[in-house]
Amino acid sequence: MTNTISTTDPNDAANTRLLRAIEQQLHESEIGFQLDKARLYGATTNPSPNIDDRNEMFRLCFLDAHQDVYDLLERPSSAVARVFDAAILVTTGWATPIENSNAERRRVRLTVMVSNEGVVSGLRFEDESCEVLVDEGSATGALNDAVMQFWFSTATS
Repeated sequence: MTNTISTTDPNDAANTRLLRAIEQQLHESEIGFQLDKARLYGATTNPSPNIDDRNEMFRLCFLDAHQDVYDLLERPSSAVARVFDAAILVTTGWATPIENSNAERRRVRLTVMVSNEGVVSGLRFEDESCEVLVDEGSATGALNDAVMQFWFSTATS
C-alpha cells in the first residue's frame, strides 16, 4: 500500500512532498549546518493527513548517529529503520558548485529519504536557507548506492 502525501505543491510526487515537509521540520528545529555526526531517522506517514497541517503528514523517530555516514548505514542497529515507511539520513558539510570549482565553498545540509518508492534528496545551503534543491531520484554516486543497498538489501549483518 502506498501512502498519499499532500502538501502545498500538487506537482510534486508523494515522496518529494514528504521530503520537503520533513526537511522543513528539521530546518525549523534549528538542526543547523554543522552536525558533528550524520543522523538516521525513521518516518511513519499518515495515509490521511490534514493537508493544512504539515505535522500530521508524518512522525519522525531519531534512530542513530555516527561520524561516518557509510558506517551509520552499515551498523546493525540502523536496520530498524526498515520497519518505518521511510528512512531519513541527514548530514552536513561543504559544497562547491560542479560548474565552478573556483567558487567559494558553502555549508550545506543534505537530507536523503528512501522508501519503497525510491530515493529523493534535498540540499539546503546555509547562505540561502529559504530554498531546498530537490533531486527526485536521479542522483548517482557512492552515497546513493549505499542508501539504495541499505533500504533494499535483505542481507543482515
